[in-house]
Amino acid sequence: MLFLSAAKRSVTLPPTGLYLTPLYPWLVWFLWKARNLLIFEKKDVTAADSLHRAIAEAKAWQGAQEAFPPRAVLLPLPQPTYLGPPGSISCFTDAACHADDDLGGLSWIFKDDTGRIIFQSSTPQDFIPSALAAEAFAVKLALSYARAADFLRLTCFSDCQELVLLLNSDGLSNQIQGLLDDIKSLSLSFVSVAFKFIPRALNSEADLLAKSSLLSWIPPSEV
Repeated sequence: MLFLSAAKRSVTLPPTGLYLTPLYPWLVWFLWKARNLLIFEKKDVTAADSLHRAIAEAKAWQGAQEAFPPRAVLLPLPQPTYLGPPGSISCFTDAACHADDDLGGLSWIFKDDTGRIIFQSSTPQDFIPSALAAEAFAVKLALSYARAADFLRLTCFSDCQELVLLLNSDGLSNQIQGLLDDIKSLSLSFVSVAFKFIPRALNSEADLLAKSSLLSWIPPSEV
């Protein structure tokens, strides 16, 4: 045991030519083989022969590693940061709907320009005709709260790409035109408002709030 512990700290010196592997594991292996040959087959292997074989096998292993260089480690790409510009408040909204009823859970989260949560809330809402309407309703309620809180600059993030496109293009939608008009009217209360899309996977905080609010309305037997 003392030998093995000391061997781990040993340095393989020239002219062996080894640099990718220490020599001691190969020495131990061939000493063990020489012992077995002596005990079971009465064959005597010299120390020099064991040493030469150990060096030869170590070089062969080293050559195999050089032929197949290690694969490059692919580091995960950094996720983009979804926050508004310095001095603005970032608002993250989401909505969850129940397929069998006109029920929805709406949520909104406000963060400062460092990403710290300032305020978050959610509410259940009935008479929701569609998922798009629920998403628009969540934005409307968020803007109403932001105006009451005297926020001046707001960047709103939603994972509903259709809604963001409608808000940024002054598009028309028979389904939610009233809500679009309300949102545009509320936007006039701020120095600046921007509407931006965020992938659903990166809007998990608002998504969890919305789903929790929806579940508070649905009987357990229907979940």
